[in-house]
Amino acid sequence: MPLYWNKLCNVTQNMMLAGVGAAERLVYILPLYILAAEHRNGKHLCELDVVVPTIIKMLDYCGQEKAKGKAEAALRLLVELVSKVLLANNAHLTQLDTSRLMKKALSVQQRDIYAQFVLLVGAHTQFELLVLPSVVANFEDKFDEPACELLARVVLHKRSLAGHAFALESWQPYILHIKQQNTLENLKEKIKTLAFNENVLEEESNVLREQVLLLILVPHIAGLEKEALEPKLNTILNHILDSLNANNNLAQKLTLYSLVLETHINLKFKCVPSFVQRSIETLLPHATTNLQALGALDQLLSATPKFTEEDIQRISELLVPLLSSHAHDVRLLAAHCLQTLHRQTKLAHPYKIFYAAECIVPNVHNYREQLLQLQQLETAGELYRAIDKQEPQRDIYKRHILRFLLGMLYHNFKFVWEPVLKLIESYAQAMSVADFWAIYHQLLQQTADSIDYTVTAAQDTTAAAVENVPCWRSAILNELLPAVQLPKQTQQQLLNYRNLLWLRLPQFGQMAQQKNRDLVGLFLQFVNEEYRARLERRELTWDLTQLAAGQAQAQLAEAETLDSDAEDDDDDKQTERSRKTGRRGKQRKEQQGFIAKS
Repeated sequence: MPLYWNKLCNVTQNMMLAGVGAAERLVYILPLYILAAEHRNGKHLCELDVVVPTIIKMLDYCGQEKAKGKAEAALRLLVELVSKVLLANNAHLTQLDTSRLMKKALSVQQRDIYAQFVLLVGAHTQFELLVLPSVVANFEDKFDEPACELLARVVLHKRSLAGHAFALESWQPYILHIKQQNTLENLKEKIKTLAFNENVLEEESNVLREQVLLLILVPHIAGLEKEALEPKLNTILNHILDSLNANNNLAQKLTLYSLVLETHINLKFKCVPSFVQRSIETLLPHATTNLQALGALDQLLSATPKFTEEDIQRISELLVPLLSSHAHDVRLLAAHCLQTLHRQTKLAHPYKIFYAAECIVPNVHNYREQLLQLQQLETAGELYRAIDKQEPQRDIYKRHILRFLLGMLYHNFKFVWEPVLKLIESYAQAMSVADFWAIYHQLLQQTADSIDYTVTAAQDTTAAAVENVPCWRSAILNELLPAVQLPKQTQQQLLNYRNLLWLRLPQFGQMAQQKNRDLVGLFLQFVNEEYRARLERRELTWDLTQLAAGQAQAQLAEAETLDSDAEDDDDDKQTERSRKTGRRGKQRKEQQGFIAKS
């Protein structure tokens, strides 16, 4: 690799010495730099005493190039190359070279290329020392929408919006030191103009973008008086709550409400009890179907110190069905909401275990920790005995535990299923038949109704986690404030879940016989709507197209594996060959020396 870098740098320097027009040729040679710099995280990046000065010369040359179009294309590639070199963990870059590259890249005049470089090096360990002062100075000098947008992107990269209350108490601002008093005065004036109405939301004007950027930045700016912001935020929150009754622009309103509420809480402003009560009443109908509404509800519950017993029971009954949701994020937020609601309860309750167990996404390394949490829910355990002594809450807690255990079966990890099914079996013996079967039968029926054989294979692919989806017409707002979409269940997931529920029925004692009418109805629904309509005609057929597609995928995967193995073998062979050549040369010199002496 030293030869590669030396030749590449020599060609580049000769190209720049040749005169005007080198920027057009640099566009074709810079990808060679980038590919080699990022390969194996900079493992083959060497000869930095030659590479770094060459990169700096290219930045100087492209900055002075008269042909703007070609120079800007080369500059974009150059800042990408600089970011790859700075972030390469296996490259031995000195502090001096790091500082030189940072300063030279930050001196680029084009604002979009400057912003591109700042966002590319956001993960650098010395970002706050070498880059952030330049970004803040750019914000103070320009004080326009692009400068605000760049600083807001940096803030969100370092302190992203939580959308929940898991770490609300430990939140810390990403401190931005504003040096010019004039900038602070301008920010105060902008705070006074904060407002929200339906027309601004529908038009998505520049005013809305400026207000969103301001709300993102304000909690992190040091030295800014924020007391004037409290009544403004309260007014905006109330206006959004008033408009939530209308179904238009619901995703946009909930996204904006989540931002304003999180800003309100992070600035340590107090929530008036009447406002909290009204917000909970308004958000509860949306919380069962919208993840951002559920996250905002979680933040409101965490910011409220006390609730009455009636409120706790009413909110809990609405949130408990979410414990058996197919989406992990919904179950996690619901468990945290229930834990927060019962934090003032001195008696034993299972919600801490729900949250602790759901925080663990099971894999081969940590599933035993999750099983240890679930073990506390056993009917022979200490928690169950403590719950069994609470006469009014005993049956309620059992129903909630059953809901949670049925939701745990959605984890796509085989080693968790059997212990959870055994726990469900034990609660079938401990609960009344009516309470147990009402929940179990509801999920059986719900799963059967969701199975749809008309869904094609292309439509049935879905992500395993939540996705950010656009809900604004503005590209900036879609990137800064996206709406959250829950993953849909695939047909295979539905079939697997139904199989888990059906296969455990014989272990429930006489319950299967007592509820024979419900089971026969479900079975006949399967025979008529699934087997005879879709499956019977395919029972004795063989779909060769699916087989061919499966074989093609397997061959592609095998080819990729062989290519990577061959590349590793070639590297090892080349290293071994160079060692052998060195040893032969040494032996040859020793023999020649011995002959000369003789």
